[in-house]
This record gives sequence, structure tokens and C-alpha cells, in this order.
Amino acid sequence: LGGGMRQAGILAAAGIFAINNNLEKLNNDHILAKQFANELQNINKIHCDLNKIHTNIVIFEIDQSINITQFLVNCKNNGLLISTIGSQTIRAVFHLDISKEEMLKSIDIIENVIKGI
Repeated sequence: LGGGMRQAGILAAAGIFAINNNLEKLNNDHILAKQFANELQNINKIHCDLNKIHTNIVIFEIDQSINITQFLVNCKNNGLLISTIGSQTIRAVFHLDISKEEMLKSIDIIENVIKGI
């Protein structure tokens, strides 16, 4: 957050709470992220380097033929919030409120959006 960060205690409190209450759940987030990345490999026009998935964050690329803005809007309209971190690069983050069923639904959404563009 940079040198201008104020009220660091609020962030520290969130971190302490997570360590004390949710640390054991973090491994599940990593497992879901890896499963998500594996499923992405089956979708045409998407590339995800499985060797780079080590945490609950999945970075993947969408083919240049896909309009990234339209892709993100269509995903959002279908209930999936993901963000871009580059011209054709997308970031998906898993957390304790995301179930395996929701992860699989997100794969369906991405696949259907790709087919519809």
C-alpha cells in the first residue's frame, strides 16, 4: 500500500484474524485455484501456465481475437467477477467463500462467454 498507508492496525487486525481463524481453509483456496487452472486448459482460446499456479491466484491469457472488455462485461453479466491485469491477461482470485460448485460454474461461464463472442 506504499508509504502513505495509514491505519495499518486495521490491516494488521484482518491479518491476525485470518491467521487465527482461517489459515487451515487457505489450502482449500489453493486447491480450487489449481483445479480452476486445470479446467481452463480445456477451453479454446485460453492459455494458463499451470507451473505458475502456486497460490489462490490464477493468471491466464485470452486469445488476441477476443475483445477483453466485452469478455469481462459478459462474464460479469453472468455473475463472474474477474479482472484484467494486462491487454489480454486476466486474474482470478479464490477465497474461503468460493465453493467447488462455484468454481465449476465459473468455468462454464467463461466457456459460454468465449463461445458467444
